[in-house]
Amino acid sequence: MKNLFILSLSMFLLISVSSCKKEANESTLEGSWELRRVDGGNIAGLKSDYAAGNGNILKFSGANYERYVEGKVVDRGTFKIEREKQKINNSESNFTITYNRGEQLTFASAMSKEPINLSSKALVTFTGVIAADGFESHYVKQ
Repeated sequence: MKNLFILSLSMFLLISVSSCKKEANESTLEGSWELRRVDGGNIAGLKSDYAAGNGNILKFSGANYERYVEGKVVDRGTFKIEREKQKINNSESNFTITYNRGEQLTFASAMSKEPINLSSKALVTFTGVIAADGFESHYVKQ
C-alpha cells in the first residue's frame, strides 16, 4: 500500500511539473534581438516597420549589453533585469531593465530604467508612454 501511495504521488508530481507553462526569465534575454517595429514617437520621418537584416540590434551577454543602429554600436554597458509587472499603453510589461551605460556613446543619461515585455521570441521595450510621445520598440530574437 505504501509503495502504491509513493508511486501515485510521484506520478502526480511528474504530471504537475511537466504541465507548467514555461515563463520567460532573465536567461531568455541572452542573445541578439533585431528591431522590427516602432509604435508611437510622433517624430517626422521616423520609420515604423523594419525589414530583417536592418542592423538595429540589442545584444545581451551575461550582464553586458550593446545597442546597434544600422550596424554601428551606439550604446554599451551593463544591465540588470528584475521581474516587475506594470500596465503601460495598451499592454503590460513583465520585467524592468536598468541600463548602466559604461561607455557614453550617445547623449542618453548614464543610467535608465525601462519596462519590457519579454517572451522566448519577442522583446518589447517601453520608452515612456505613447500618449506623451513615448514609444514601443518591438524586437525579434535572432
